[in-house]
Amino acid sequence: MFRFLFLILAPLLCIGAVLLFFQPLLATWIFHETASQGLLSYGRLITDLRDPATDQLFFDRDPDKVYVLGSSELSGTWPGASHNFFNNRYGISVLAVGNEGNQSLSVFTQLLSRYDQLKGKKILILLSPTWFESKPAFGTSAEVFLRYNPGRQLRKILNTPPGRFREYLAYRVAELMDEINAPSQELRLLNLEYLSGRSPAHRFFIYPLIKAENLIHIPPDYAFHELPVQPMPRDNEIPDWDSIVSDAGNRATRLGAGNLYGMDQELFLRHYQNRRGNIQPVPEGDNTELGDLKMLLELIEEGEAHASLVLLPLHSLYFKNPDALTPVLTRIREEILKKNFPLLDLYTEQPEQFDKRMLSDAMHPSEYGWLLVNRFLYETYCQKQQ
Repeated sequence: MFRFLFLILAPLLCIGAVLLFFQPLLATWIFHETASQGLLSYGRLITDLRDPATDQLFFDRDPDKVYVLGSSELSGTWPGASHNFFNNRYGISVLAVGNEGNQSLSVFTQLLSRYDQLKGKKILILLSPTWFESKPAFGTSAEVFLRYNPGRQLRKILNTPPGRFREYLAYRVAELMDEINAPSQELRLLNLEYLSGRSPAHRFFIYPLIKAENLIHIPPDYAFHELPVQPMPRDNEIPDWDSIVSDAGNRATRLGAGNLYGMDQELFLRHYQNRRGNIQPVPEGDNTELGDLKMLLELIEEGEAHASLVLLPLHSLYFKNPDALTPVLTRIREEILKKNFPLLDLYTEQPEQFDKRMLSDAMHPSEYGWLLVNRFLYETYCQKQQ
């Protein structure tokens, strides 16, 4: 009787164990990556890279396109935002990628998966000082990382020879694994790569697991598809930046006339009335975001991208302690200038030097603030070509 039960139960237990172990992979076979609301109709903005259709846009083969990468400042339908402003004027093509939480690790991984296309690409990275304080200083969250770095992108990284960038990604993925339910095979492989590198003993025991993962059938068509490039017609108009920026500054002054901070009055009444903000600095040794940014800078330097950066402002009048970020921002400036990347530095710790017109709230650019960014973008990537 017991032998009969054993003969029946043993295979069932084995099948159950296999199904449990490979559950995440089975999920990818049954539930394929589906299209999401990754493209907004207003301007050219990608807010979610899980949609395979976005592969056709980021990167494409247009040598003149400028890619603007950032986080929450790209959300909404700001008329002055680069992807809206330029795609309606002057024939300049701009694609923006990002939304809230899209920080250095996420951008690093997006570009690493496209490393073979990186050379010469015009990339403008928007750095928010809020990335480097409080909770965001501990790095991109798992939720945001997965939104901007789906399995097909990670697979492309795994299909390239190992190197220091892939090793760093594996290390950071291993740190995120506790936050991820049912990780994909790509995430599991990166995690195993990191664990196997910890010691010879780890490598001895983990190597068979890596081989087993690689023997499993991978869902087909993890490829990047490119559409034929149809260049946007370019006009010969040269923007009158002094006039454009001055007019936007006057509009910002009128919009912020109702409060001491010069913010958009509607936003002020909704979020900032009768309160002030407090920056929560994180020591450099604990600032994961700073380490992620350093690796991002090394990647775009080694990949020979035509990159530039903007250090966005925080509202120095609204925050009680804007100088709390001075040490980490000083280090960021040093790292950028060391690599000779063009930098537009809009951050000031001194309230008396802060231009209230730059922000619509405590941290997001107004139309005037965006036009300062747009002028920098134009002078960096477009003016030299004329």
